[in-house]
Amino acid sequence: MCDGSIDPSLEATCGRTLGLGFNYQTGDLYMVDAYLGLMVVCSRGGIAIQLAAAGQGIPFRFLAGLDVDQGNGMVYFPGASTRFQLRDIQKLIASNYCTGRLLRYDPRSRELRVLLGGLSVAVGVAISRDGTFVIVAELTANRIRRFWLGGPRANTSKVFMELLGKPGNIKRNERVDFWVAINNALGPPAPPEPLVIPLGLRLSHDGKVLEVASLVGAYEISEISEVQELNGELYVASLVAAYASIYSAN
Repeated sequence: MCDGSIDPSLEATCGRTLGLGFNYQTGDLYMVDAYLGLMVVCSRGGIAIQLAAAGQGIPFRFLAGLDVDQGNGMVYFPGASTRFQLRDIQKLIASNYCTGRLLRYDPRSRELRVLLGGLSVAVGVAISRDGTFVIVAELTANRIRRFWLGGPRANTSKVFMELLGKPGNIKRNERVDFWVAINNALGPPAPPEPLVIPLGLRLSHDGKVLEVASLVGAYEISEISEVQELNGELYVASLVAAYASIYSAN
């Protein structure tokens, strides 16, 4: 029933993966599924194993985004909501509930910790190259928040950047910069999907805008969900389009 299915009505049963990340030391592939929780496929391949379905006794309702600290193997991922699922995302956006969370899983101890709560639909995460902080996107607040992992500011958070549009996933490039998928609204939402200008935003380690890439040519006025840089090209994905694209400034 699930193998190869693209039927949205089966997502709650079959799952919908919204974040992937390798641990390059072990070869394990970690993933978050919007409905099925945190999972892993070992380096030998095979069936995904569920690692966690709740954080501090509160079940995951909607996970989106994941990053792995290549230094210590810690897995970071955001929970968009503890009340709504992916299939209810429009209700979630309209609700103004701030039940999003930033979570961390330790593969060695198998401990899961909630680092930050009260987030406005947390949907993307990335750890800094030096491992001193992690940033998380808040969809309905139009901002990115930084959570410090070490140093004198450890276990505290602060707004990293205010945005004009709604952020999606965050990916760090081969250097130290971050790419954020941004969707700038073109007026009030129009059913069934809002009209937007899709952009890729490259941010520095300290939150400065370094580059803005217009992705209208590939996605017109549809939303994008992720921008990943590799060898000078941008690989772009969308939850509403049935394809991925490659963008090159050259």
